[in-house]
Amino acid sequence: MVFIAIDSPHSVASPRNIVMTRLCVEMFLDSLSEETYPAEVAGLSYDMYAHQGGGYLINLWI
Repeated sequence: MVFIAIDSPHSVASPRNIVMTRLCVEMFLDSLSEETYPAEVAGLSYDMYAHQGGGYLINLWI
C-alpha cells in the first residue's frame, strides 16, 4: 500500500474552499473511472479524498 498526502492549508481556509476541494477530487475520480477499470479488474485499486489536514490523500493498493 502506498500513501501520498498533498497538504494545502488553502483548501480548508473557508467553507467554499472545502466544497471546491471535495468537488475537484470527485470530478477527478469520475474522470479516471473508465480508464482505470482494467486495473481494478486485475486487482489494483486506488482512492483519493480530501482530508481535514487541508489536501488530498491518495491510497494505492498494489
